[in-house]
Amino acid sequence: MSPQGSPEAREQHAMTYDSARRRVVMFGGFRDPGGVGGDTWEYDVSDSAWRVEVRPDALYLQSGQITGTLQVHVTDVNGDQVPIEGHTVRLASSQPNLVAVSNTGVVTSTRFGSATITAWVDEVPSANHTVVHAGSFTLVPPILLLSPTGAPTYTLSVDIRNADGSPVSVVGQNLLYQSSSPAVATVNSDGLVTVLRPPASFGETPYVSASLDGTWASNLSVVRVTTDTLEFSMIPLADEHITFYLPDRPITGFDYQTIFADWDAIRITELAYQIMADLVGFQPSQGEMQFLVNDPGHGGDGTVPCGLSGNPIRLGTDLDKPVHNSCMIVAWGSGTPQFSVFFHEMGHNFTLENPRLTQFLFAGSSNSNWAYFEVLASNVATHVALTLQARRAEWDVQQQVLDYLMPIYHVDTTPDLDTYVANGADYSQLNPSVVYDLMLKGYHAGGPETFHRFYTIFRPVYSSLPLAPTSDAEQATFFAAAVSAAAKTDMREQFRTEWGFPIIDAYYDAVYPQLQAAAKQ
Repeated sequence: MSPQGSPEAREQHAMTYDSARRRVVMFGGFRDPGGVGGDTWEYDVSDSAWRVEVRPDALYLQSGQITGTLQVHVTDVNGDQVPIEGHTVRLASSQPNLVAVSNTGVVTSTRFGSATITAWVDEVPSANHTVVHAGSFTLVPPILLLSPTGAPTYTLSVDIRNADGSPVSVVGQNLLYQSSSPAVATVNSDGLVTVLRPPASFGETPYVSASLDGTWASNLSVVRVTTDTLEFSMIPLADEHITFYLPDRPITGFDYQTIFADWDAIRITELAYQIMADLVGFQPSQGEMQFLVNDPGHGGDGTVPCGLSGNPIRLGTDLDKPVHNSCMIVAWGSGTPQFSVFFHEMGHNFTLENPRLTQFLFAGSSNSNWAYFEVLASNVATHVALTLQARRAEWDVQQQVLDYLMPIYHVDTTPDLDTYVANGADYSQLNPSVVYDLMLKGYHAGGPETFHRFYTIFRPVYSSLPLAPTSDAEQATFFAAAVSAAAKTDMREQFRTEWGFPIIDAYYDAVYPQLQAAAKQ
């Protein structure tokens, strides 16, 4: 690098790398001649004509798969790929004794743990790193149905395995269990859960977590505590990445297992998971099993959820209502799996574990943060529905599944945006339904690949977001620029004049070209 200006030689200075702005910052030091200085210098790494990235964002070595392959990509300032043949490529692992990597990108591990992989091309470092998760750590089962009067205890277990599939011994290691609500349910060092009373509020519902020498299990176990003993238990039904826990007998006349079989719900939800992983570039919960559990209770006590993201995803059923009582099934007629709830809550898990997305999601006011938080999960679900529709023949998707899904996502109409505009397009009144319709406006302008390009802006996952917003107006401007970049058309004036967005022109001018380049990946 040959910058136009550079600091004089010095020693005993302070220097650090600001990863959020991709700048090296140096202060002070002793110069000879010149003595002690109080000057500050910054070097903008983005001044390089190259941007180096290592892909994929995450690699999962589990269940006997002990190797994987990374690729190094170089792009120019316009986002166009630059050939790297003839250039020196180097890769390094943060934990080489745990995860090894060659300069050709072959990653190997037989053990349990995680590491990051960084790449260099001609000593230009990658703007991101790949996270490698080796092995697995699961707490089972992910839901307990207990009662202080009838079934007050249950012993949880852990399944901890190396990447090669061999079990990890916990002898001599620090295996800990914790309860989030010990006034309701305690857990001892052996995993024995003992319930004391039902929760008095929604937030008191206990979750049990487990850790091994500071590494946490990929999931929690939710403890459903009821005064009476429920006359059923939960049965796991699994696919490659998702496992449902369904009641082993009908609830208020609805046989959940038969409904799921009739609608091919396990396989459809597995497809949804894989579509989401392709869209956002990684898998939540370290790539381990995503649990979706029925959480049955008495709705009158205020502790039964509808859908709640996390691992497990909780899907409530009110045992005291005969119909319309569940977010796991549509409890009406012959019953239907609540696909839209499954997809939305899984969407939250995928978006909330993306650091670049969270930089955007929590940059504004509480109202706008909530609106974007909810809608990005919904739009991940919309992409799932559109993909299932486009590939219905290839994947043998039942027509009844599409007939259920497509009206929910109403991809051809924007009713809530129309009402928002009719009421004066006041940005302070933004809500998730309006933002959802704005994403559809981008989809209408840019076509089927719009959603894919939009979420590509937030990749690679483990890198800083270019010119990340820091205020409500910047968040609004960033969103307008991101939708425009994804739609391949500048929609700035529509966002400003038609939809009441507080656009900051200077910020838009700075961020839009970078988002255009990112959307081309």
